Amino acid sequence: MRFVGARQDIFSEGLRALLVGLKIDLGPSLPTTVMSTQSNGASLGRGFLSGGYVLLGVGGGVVLGYWASDWGTRFSPAVVGGILLLWMCGFALFAVGAQMERTGAGSGATTRKLGRRAAVFLTLASLSLVSLVAVFLIARPTPLTSMTDVEFRRTHDLDARYFRDLDRGLRGIVAKLESQQDLFRGDGRRALTAEEEALVLDAWASYLDTAVALDRIRLFHEDFYRFDLSRMERLRHVRSFLLSFAAELSLFENTTRIIELLAANEDVVRFLNLARPERSITVDSVAQIREELSGLTDLSRISAGRRYLAYLESVHHARVDALAESFDWLWLEVDRYLAVAEKRQRHEAVALATAGDFAPVLREVKHLTFPIQREVAEWMGSVRFVRPGHYLIASEQARDMESRLQPGDILLGRKNWYLSNLGLPGFWPHAMLYIGDGAAIASTLDRDTKVLEWVREVSGRDMTLTEYLQESYPLAWRQRESSSASNDPLTVIEAVSEGVLQNTVHGSSGDHMAAIRPRVDNVIKARAIVRAFSFLGRPYDFDFDFATDQSLVCTEVIWRAYRSSPDTPGLSLEPITVAGRLTLPPNEIARNFATEYGDDNARFDFVYYLEGRDNEARAVPATVEAFIATHNRPKW
Repeated sequence: MRFVGARQDIFSEGLRALLVGLKIDLGPSLPTTVMSTQSNGASLGRGFLSGGYVLLGVGGGVVLGYWASDWGTRFSPAVVGGILLLWMCGFALFAVGAQMERTGAGSGATTRKLGRRAAVFLTLASLSLVSLVAVFLIARPTPLTSMTDVEFRRTHDLDARYFRDLDRGLRGIVAKLESQQDLFRGDGRRALTAEEEALVLDAWASYLDTAVALDRIRLFHEDFYRFDLSRMERLRHVRSFLLSFAAELSLFENTTRIIELLAANEDVVRFLNLARPERSITVDSVAQIREELSGLTDLSRISAGRRYLAYLESVHHARVDALAESFDWLWLEVDRYLAVAEKRQRHEAVALATAGDFAPVLREVKHLTFPIQREVAEWMGSVRFVRPGHYLIASEQARDMESRLQPGDILLGRKNWYLSNLGLPGFWPHAMLYIGDGAAIASTLDRDTKVLEWVREVSGRDMTLTEYLQESYPLAWRQRESSSASNDPLTVIEAVSEGVLQNTVHGSSGDHMAAIRPRVDNVIKARAIVRAFSFLGRPYDFDFDFATDQSLVCTEVIWRAYRSSPDTPGLSLEPITVAGRLTLPPNEIARNFATEYGDDNARFDFVYYLEGRDNEARAVPATVEAFIATHNRPKW
């Protein structure tokens, strides 16, 4: 008991010294009667004993910490929560002990009141409880943090590629407008020509679409602070922070540039501020964007992000980890945008408010409100960025749909918040050509004598279409054969950001998918399939330019595969002008089907439509009437 009493005195005096240093007046000193009557040697002995107790406790803590780390215990919330729980209990015991000591030392009514020391300890216990609750609230699982390591890495890699594509798209849109010197650098005001109106409207709509998609990535990865900064989850933390911060920097810089550019011509601003329901753009869209982009606030957040980035590099050596894990290119993108922001900050004659070093972690997420219809915006806010494997169309539905398809069918697809055709107008953003597996080709095209005659003409030998494809494109055919044993064989050719490639029906599906069948001879379908195989491996055309075929967008694969040649008719698909260039939005194909449906001279027949229903979290087979209405649905 003597040892315990001595240790309590020393701990009490140490705690008192700490609180006095914090300017907290505890009143009369803790009892030191025993201390004052004993020799210095006895006091020193008790100090050594107390130090021994402390070292034993520290040693036990190290052992427990190693054990917790070995078993994959997160520092936050598990370890932090445990520490806060111990502190809360400890402060509560201090408060009870201080009050009991005060009550036993005095008498009268004054002892029934809460002592000053007890009140301080209760306050500290309450703060520990609040901190404990906050830690566990912050650590609640989210769609980002609930992923497995494999799912997170795949998602981050995919989103990082999307960021690069979207960022490139934003910069391209701004550069396109900046090149219009007559509009933004000319002398005097004048009415816009029809071509100029179409160009600026397409560019503005493309900017909004691209910015919305980029903001989805930013918001999804802005939960990075929920990842533990200990070694266990540090890579996830750094990956998501870099991606979210890079998206925010891209949005800020490109939006600032486009707003500054538009401000140079009031006539363009007035034209773009008109409501465009068909583009899901509300009135005063430019004004809304200008209000949302607060230069002071955004520059302050960027400054805070720069400081946090420096903290990750200096304290946790995160740049070395990024280099080792091959996502250092994302860090370089952030550095590039930070350099641009620093120049802009110097040009801005404003005094930025001091931003905390960890403001990106603690600040409330700022949601950019884009000028789209309020109902769509509210719906968008409740739907997180869709991840692979979590689309509305199930694999069984995709297989059922494929059983109704024939080689040469055209597929239209939609993945919510996925821009496979960046900036093109309309509900349908993607189109694919269905090839079918070997059995499907053999049972249809290989049995057609006209197809066999055409194959003989182009090959110089008697062979089937299957044999011709196998001989002409051996690598692609081996890829198809290696997938034939699975339930999802490679039966689709499409152009995505990675380039022109083969995919499965389920892999290329998403939330909506429709199939239409061209009313053409089998020879035209066979030729289209052969041409599509010749496009495999070509890069994606981010300029959406149909003038050249070195790189292709999704509908360009179909357009070039089916278009007429001097010796063979084809399927007539007319490109339209978007942003001054000829292209073919997938939504235009759906509009053509809707316009011609029921006509004897229609170019397509309806095959199947799987309609995604977000409120039911599933896709359902829908009627041709439902498909006809889709080309008028808003994009978002």
